[in-house]
Amino acid sequence: MSPPILAMPREPPEQPDGREGTYILDTDASDVSVGCVLSQVQDGQEKVIAYAARVLQPAQRNYCVTRKELYAVIVFTRQMRNYLLGRHWILRTDHSALTWLKRTPEPIGQNARWLEHWRNMTSRSFIDQEFVTATPMHSTDIHVHRGYAAQRVSRNWKRSSVTWCAQ
Repeated sequence: MSPPILAMPREPPEQPDGREGTYILDTDASDVSVGCVLSQVQDGQEKVIAYAARVLQPAQRNYCVTRKELYAVIVFTRQMRNYLLGRHWILRTDHSALTWLKRTPEPIGQNARWLEHWRNMTSRSFIDQEFVTATPMHSTDIHVHRGYAAQRVSRNWKRSSVTWCAQ
C-alpha cells in the first residue's frame, strides 16, 4: 500500500463552470477524535488537498454526538480558513450540528463563541452545506481513528443538500 498523493490547490477559474475550483471540507467525529479531508474539484474530479485530525481531550470525549460534530466543523474551518475565506466552498458533515447551533435561542459561553466563528466564516465566503444521512447512495465518508483521518468511498450513504447564505 502506498501513501496517499495530495494535489496542489489551484485558483478557481475566472468564469467558473459548475463546481470547478470549489473546495470541499468533509468533517467527522468519533468517540476519541475528530478529522477532516479538504479537497478541491480539479478537472472535473474531487482531489484531496489535505488531511487533518485531532485527538479529543478527556472532557471533550464526554460531548454528545452533536457537539462533537460541531467541534469538528469549528476546529477544521479554523485550521483550513486560508483555503476557504473569500471562496465558494462546500461543507459536508454527517450531522446537522450547525442547524442546532443556529437554532439555539440564547447561546452563551462556548456555543456563543462557536456561533460567532461560524458567522465570521460565512460572512467572508460563500458556502453550501451538505448533510450526509444513513440511506443508500454514494458519498465520501471520513474514518477517524486515534487521531488519523482517512478518506474512504462508501456506497451506503445518501447526501441531502442544504444551502447556507451569507447574510
